[in-house]
Amino acid sequence: MPRPHRSLALAWPVFAFATVAVASCAGAPPPAPRASTPAAIPTFARPHDLAWATWTHEQKLAYMKEAVLPTEAPLFREYDPKRFAELTCRSCHGAGVDDGTYAMPNPALPKVTPGKIYDMEKTNPRVFRFMQDVLVPRTAALLGMPEWSHKTMSGFGCFNCHPNALKDAAKPAP
Repeated sequence: MPRPHRSLALAWPVFAFATVAVASCAGAPPPAPRASTPAAIPTFARPHDLAWATWTHEQKLAYMKEAVLPTEAPLFREYDPKRFAELTCRSCHGAGVDDGTYAMPNPALPKVTPGKIYDMEKTNPRVFRFMQDVLVPRTAALLGMPEWSHKTMSGFGCFNCHPNALKDAAKPAP
């Protein structure tokens, strides 16, 4: 029986070792992110570390233009490229842009009914998942606020942007 060439006999263990070493260094591939998980939130220099409510109008305006709008515009475009081809201050703040108040909640946005928010998960799951899993956490983080908590009844949530349907229904007609 012919003997293998000596260089091949020496090369085989080196090849086997190298294969095992490379495979063990690589480790398992990282798990794919869930579709609903937003990408990492970029860090921006904030005007100061105090609560958003204590910032001046000018500080808020500058931060919204330099941090919030450029960070959230791609999220909206990914959600609905046609509708949000161009996201502007008016997209969220509506007529508040005209009077310079940028008041929120914006009465032009869809009204949300307390106690029925989770119904939207069945009636309009795509909107619900975008708002719940992407937009609320991202906006809360950008504003340095905790996300809404039913336990504490505080934080950033639906009613920071959307009008409360029950409060609007209770208002007397003009």
